Amino acid sequence: MKGLLCCCLILIAAGLSACASQSDMRLAAAPPANTATSDGFRNDGAYMFQVEHIARRRGVGVHWVNPPLKRPAGDIGGTGLE
Repeated sequence: MKGLLCCCLILIAAGLSACASQSDMRLAAAPPANTATSDGFRNDGAYMFQVEHIARRRGVGVHWVNPPLKRPAGDIGGTGLE
């Protein structure tokens, strides 16, 4: 009986500590969705929206590690991509 009570208390304490450790993530600010880099490249928001929309319909979550970039309008000179 003492063993069962001890196990229950340990499980309750572990469960409460797991819940308490995740509360600060809800308050974190999201990074800006469409920021420009120093070379003028921007996140391709339209493409990202399409992919996320299709994934949401299929029940899949998307986390962008390297988001797709849109090239700046105009010349790409000096980048070695000619």
